[in-house]
Amino acid sequence: MADSVVPVDEFVTDEWYPGFRPAYGHAPFVVEPFGTFSKEDESRFWFLDFHWSRGLTPLGLLWNEDGYGWGTQFAAELMPLPTGRGVAQRIAGTHTYAASIPVNSPQEVQRRMDRMRRYLPGFLHDFESTWARHVAELDEGFQYFRGIDFRSVPLERLAPLLREARAYHRRAFEIHFAMMYPLLANFRGSAVSAPSWESIQTRSASSCRATTPKSRRPTGSCGG
Repeated sequence: MADSVVPVDEFVTDEWYPGFRPAYGHAPFVVEPFGTFSKEDESRFWFLDFHWSRGLTPLGLLWNEDGYGWGTQFAAELMPLPTGRGVAQRIAGTHTYAASIPVNSPQEVQRRMDRMRRYLPGFLHDFESTWARHVAELDEGFQYFRGIDFRSVPLERLAPLLREARAYHRRAFEIHFAMMYPLLANFRGSAVSAPSWESIQTRSASSCRATTPKSRRPTGSCGG
């Protein structure tokens, strides 16, 4: 398949979701925040998010901030991934598109590789106990929210509960990616050599070709 550059002009907008006016600066990120497409994004490879290829509701957009903007980038820096700093995300209408955030300096790639080699053996050795702690933490949070009778909660208590739920949601994806990236690294045997680490973060990039209608591809380099 030949690569093609698909213009993103029709998706360059400040509107996150049709009819929805976003609020900025309220969600943490590590490297690159969630946003809409810009003309400069044509130079990057974007793929349609394979989790929700039919799009997200406004509330579902929390995933872009808590999962991609925080979870992937936090985990990529924690280990770290040698040539990737997590996943960037853009939105076109109701659809989320993702791209890896590269590390371009060979010296920094080597430093990150050295750090990963030091980190990974301990992670694997302590995996079962680490995972057990995370499971207990997630279960405790789940049971807390499950035990709330929202029918009897005073109105003024709902906003604080929503903030608590958002913090729990963010923490869940922090754990998800902090566990997933080292396991993928070990599975690929990448502690020995440094292949394209972007494939770890965007391993389903081929879904761009498989599930995204070409007329709706706001991507800089997607096989045509």
